[in-house]
Amino acid sequence: KDAVTGNVILTWVLRAVGLVLMFLGFLLSFAPLTETLGRLPVLGGLVRGGAFFAALAMTLLLGGLAIGIGWIFF
Repeated sequence: KDAVTGNVILTWVLRAVGLVLMFLGFLLSFAPLTETLGRLPVLGGLVRGGAFFAALAMTLLLGGLAIGIGWIFF
């Protein structure tokens, strides 16, 4: 019973780490756009906020899809 609990905890920790890394990857992929448009006074904060929420949305959608597919097939 302890081994099963340990495996469940490890699985969720690895999923969380994977989601954080996916989020950072998406955020870094938007970095050229945010740095270029971030120099404009009006668009700077808007572009950075939009990139953050786009990376968050993509992470939740694609990460959830990957976790779901792994759950179904494995």
